[in-house]
Amino acid sequence: MSIWKQRFFWTGLGSGIIAGALLLQLMTAANSLRQQENTAPDLLSEIQSWNEETWRAYAEQAGYTLQPSDTVSYSQSELDAEIEAAIKAYKEEMAAQTESGESDPSTENQPDPAREAAEPAIVQVGIRSGVLASEVADLLFELDIIADRDLFEQRMKDRRLTPNIRTGTYDIAQGEDIDTIIDLITFP
Repeated sequence: MSIWKQRFFWTGLGSGIIAGALLLQLMTAANSLRQQENTAPDLLSEIQSWNEETWRAYAEQAGYTLQPSDTVSYSQSELDAEIEAAIKAYKEEMAAQTESGESDPSTENQPDPAREAAEPAIVQVGIRSGVLASEVADLLFELDIIADRDLFEQRMKDRRLTPNIRTGTYDIAQGEDIDTIIDLITFP
């Protein structure tokens, strides 16, 4: 073979290999696009099947909260304006009632303070499993059942009853004696 014939042979072979590689790459790229198109409907159907709890979980992970569409949200300035308007309307209504000689509706149906002082309010308290004595003290303090949460915690520690808190719902009178409350909510 002459040198020119060998040169054409090698040039043709090289060109064929390059063309084949380009066609192979083109087919691989087309195949991957087709696979992506097939997974997109799966992702869409998965998102459409999410319930409210799933949406809420993803929103919380992203730092957002979900609200129903019929919920009206106000900015702080809008809220302040609404409150001021309501106060103004109430004052005008009270002034009109005072001028006409009507009684103050806010004092009607008011409970007798002397009667309230005689009967302490009964509050229903729910204690869940695994709650700590400090959490019970906070709960009782927030419900105005006890006046001093630290005293309650200390009394529980002194009596060594912190691990003996019972799960349940209890009716406790506001201002009840701390030891009586402890006896009610703990195992002996």
